[in-house]
Amino acid sequence: MAWFSPYTLQPVYKYEIFGLLLALSVHNGFILPVRFPLALYRALLRDPTSAPPAELSWIADGWPERARYYDDCEEPYNFDFDFTIDIGRPFNKSITFDMTIARDDKWSCRDAITHALKEDELGGSGPPVTHASIEAFRQSYVQWLLDISVRDALRAFVRGFQSLLSFHELHCLQPEALRLLVEGAEKELDVDRLQRWTTYPGPEFDPHSQTLELFWDAARTWDSDYKKKFLKFITGSDRMPMQGEQGIDFKIQRSGAAR
Repeated sequence: MAWFSPYTLQPVYKYEIFGLLLALSVHNGFILPVRFPLALYRALLRDPTSAPPAELSWIADGWPERARYYDDCEEPYNFDFDFTIDIGRPFNKSITFDMTIARDDKWSCRDAITHALKEDELGGSGPPVTHASIEAFRQSYVQWLLDISVRDALRAFVRGFQSLLSFHELHCLQPEALRLLVEGAEKELDVDRLQRWTTYPGPEFDPHSQTLELFWDAARTWDSDYKKKFLKFITGSDRMPMQGEQGIDFKIQRSGAAR
């Protein structure tokens, strides 16, 4: 599962380009070999002027262990109003932010981390979480994880995506449907349905010829792994398109025949 890093040396404009490429794949019906949490698709479908997410359930598929932990935890709570970001090599440090301190819309976590590393400041802890503040903590944590900590990269990505496919054009879609358009479905190929939607351009092949009947009989004997390989061979992806076999546009014709 891929997500944005709170601290990266990559320029922000690259994320905007990646967002545009994702939109192009949706526009042209290409399935990409990626896996994103539903939180990203919610961000792509959200009105840019709307408030950021704050529901713990929104991190359940991308960060299931964290979602379960903060949902099931009971008093006494052994954590504070903190959001800690681990910075890898060459720094190998952790920067902690107090989530109770208000950050305006222009605040940049990336810039704050850069400043902290430069000044060798590791941040400070927030107040302890209590029974009265546990719900506020959950909301703050989700906001930090899905928005505040990755705001620069995420907004650039969304900006690139919505420059081609705007929020108003996709507002009728659910995040799950947009994920299917981008990533496809982990579903086994149905050979009978594929045969039903296959076309045979030109006069070279009769759909009921012995050669094609042998091909389809052999295809029905393939196991799941071989069907995935075949699907990747004819579509470029081992995942099914949102429309199923009907959306594959599989054609059989003689090599060198006029298209």
